Amino acid sequence: MTKFHLAKSIRLQSIPESSIVLNPFAPDILFKQDRQIVLDGGLVVIDCSWVNATAQFKRKLKGYPRRLPALMAGNPTNYSKLNSLSSLEAASAALYITNFPDFAKRLLSLYKWGGTFLSLNADALTDYSNAKSQDEIKALELDYFPQTRT
Repeated sequence: MTKFHLAKSIRLQSIPESSIVLNPFAPDILFKQDRQIVLDGGLVVIDCSWVNATAQFKRKLKGYPRRLPALMAGNPTNYSKLNSLSSLEAASAALYITNFPDFAKRLLSLYKWGGTFLSLNADALTDYSNAKSQDEIKALELDYFPQTRT
């Protein structure tokens, strides 16, 4: 994303306090009411391997931590694996859910597999983006991906 000038790289210490920080371990789920926070403070995606994710996200980070609802990866490395998204997929999903679908699609168009991510998750992304509460998103997650039940 930075290579294409569609995002900028920042240090972890420079994360704006007013931003949404995508964090797969956050208790709160991203939903459309987070749109204003994204507009005002931005969206932060930590680009790291899933091998290092636990260590990275257990750190105290500034911003509003949010996790994405369950989605399937469309990238070739993790194709159709639940919640194994690339940074690009995570950013695109967050933008789609917070009602920036055109920018989400623009990001996904950077890679030939981007359309695959959208087709795998089209109904879920649409429903997530229309949900009125985090509880509604949790219910949708279980409808689409019953294996997320814990």
